[in-house]
Amino acid sequence: MRLLDYRTVINHLVVMVLVHDVQFTACI
Repeated sequence: MRLLDYRTVINHLVVMVLVHDVQFTACI
């Protein structure tokens, strides 16, 4: 269960970073 939670947190962080990069690129 802990491993699943850990992976879920990492996935959420990756998605947030990707979305942030897309918005940052769109601003430029």
